Amino acid sequence: MVRPEDTLVKKHSPPNPAIAPGHLLNLTPMMHKLHGSLAQPIRTTTLASFTNAKNPVILFCTDVAARGLDLPNVDFIVQFDPPFSPDDHLHRIGRTARAGRDGRAVMFLLPGHEEGYADSVLKKGIREGQLVRCDLHEVIQKGFGLDNMGKKRDFEDKATEWHQQVERWVMENPEMGQLAAKAWGSHIRAYTTHIGSEKKFFNHKELHYGHLAKSFGLRDNPTSIKVPSNEASGGGKGKKTGAAGKEKKRKLDVADVGAVRGDEAINKMRMTARSIERRGMSSEFNIG
Repeated sequence: MVRPEDTLVKKHSPPNPAIAPGHLLNLTPMMHKLHGSLAQPIRTTTLASFTNAKNPVILFCTDVAARGLDLPNVDFIVQFDPPFSPDDHLHRIGRTARAGRDGRAVMFLLPGHEEGYADSVLKKGIREGQLVRCDLHEVIQKGFGLDNMGKKRDFEDKATEWHQQVERWVMENPEMGQLAAKAWGSHIRAYTTHIGSEKKFFNHKELHYGHLAKSFGLRDNPTSIKVPSNEASGGGKGKKTGAAGKEKKRKLDVADVGAVRGDEAINKMRMTARSIERRGMSSEFNIG
């Protein structure tokens, strides 16, 4: 969720771990995160900071923010993950265009089966012209088509350079690498939770784990990615398990996938995804 305002930081106020500058983003907007595993005091102060901001800010959140929150002046809703039901979609986009104000919402869909979701589900109950399909190249060109001097250059090259910066940032920061791996694993797990009537659009068998990993800034082979476990996340209570309070990690290694190729390797990777789910990775989806 994006607001056309920035965060006011009061002097002597303790740092909020859920608020930080947006790294590698234009204008460095303040990023606010919100999910069901955060402690309630952190959620409250994060929402207050976002709501009272005066310059551009971004609320990076799960469906915990889709209902029951008063978030005025939200300008733009970006759905990185498709909703898990039509009702979830309506609640998400309902955070913008409130009280007669204008608002926009965008959803990212993979080419192929996911595109059918727009025609079969999203178009129901909306007026002509409200739903617009944009090609990936149009989106990238709009974001990377001009440099700081206003001169045209190859937008694909520029987008590639930016993505490589993200990958280097993830590689050089172990904490970011763990968060990226955790997000990758959570995405795979969440993908299997779509309602039955929408499985034809969101079939986990169609996912390319390697391409998906790159979208999270990971260069590793999917079989080498270590996914931090949330076996005892405690719903924001800060509990940890393992020796010296360290998080346990689940590595997708050769023992999981084996030295096989083709369909057999893919099938074993899918079994690994299900294993991740059984091992208790906490879900930040469908909350609220």
